[in-house]
Amino acid sequence: MIDLCCREYLVLPLSRGSLDWDEPLLVANLSERTNACHIGCQDLESVNSTCDERCNRLVAIDSCMQGCRAVSDIFLHQIQDLLYHVSISIDGEDAQGISTTWKFDEVYGTVISEISATDIQWAVQSRPFGSGSPWQITILEEKAFKEDSMQSKIVVPSEFASEIEVRLCIFWRSNMVVSRPIRQSIVGAGGRARAPKLIAQLQISLNSYVNAQATV
Repeated sequence: MIDLCCREYLVLPLSRGSLDWDEPLLVANLSERTNACHIGCQDLESVNSTCDERCNRLVAIDSCMQGCRAVSDIFLHQIQDLLYHVSISIDGEDAQGISTTWKFDEVYGTVISEISATDIQWAVQSRPFGSGSPWQITILEEKAFKEDSMQSKIVVPSEFASEIEVRLCIFWRSNMVVSRPIRQSIVGAGGRARAPKLIAQLQISLNSYVNAQATV
C-alpha cells in the first residue's frame, strides 16, 4: 500500500489554491520529501492517527501529511470496494431476531486479512424496507470474517415488515464505510406479522374512546 501511497504529486504538494511552490517549502530536497511521504504513509500502523506526531518533527511536513492523507484514502477505498462485493442470505426469524449470513468470495480473502490487521469494527445496519427509519446497528463479533472464514452470521432486530433493507459496514477510526443497501424478503423465512394499525376510533363518552385496529 505504501508503494501506491507516495507519488510525485504527493511528495511535492502545492499549497491550497497555489499554482507554484512556496519558497520555504523548497528547502527539503526530493529525497527528503520522498522519505517524509513514506513516513506519513505508515500511519495505518497505529489504532489512531499519529500524523501530527510523525510529521511535525520533519522539515518536509507537508509531504508527510500528504502521505498520511493518501494512505487513509487508499485504505478507505479498499474497504469500499470490498463491501461492494458482499452477499447476504436470510436464514430465518425467531424471537431473537432475523438471522442473516454475510459472505464474500474466496478471492477477497487477502483483502479481508489486510484490513482486519487494523483496528476495524464490522457491523450490520437494518431497517424496514422503504420506511426511511433510522438504521439500527448490530455489531458483529470480533472474530467476524477471520480464521479463514469468508462468511459471518449475525442476528439483526426483528421488524414488523415483510421486507427489510440491510447493509454491511466497517468502522475505522472516525470513519464508517457501508455497502449498498440490500433488499431482503423475510416472509418466506418466518417473517413476523406487521404491527396492528389504527383504522378507526369511537368516542363512547366525554373522555373515553375505543380504538379499532387491524393487521395489514
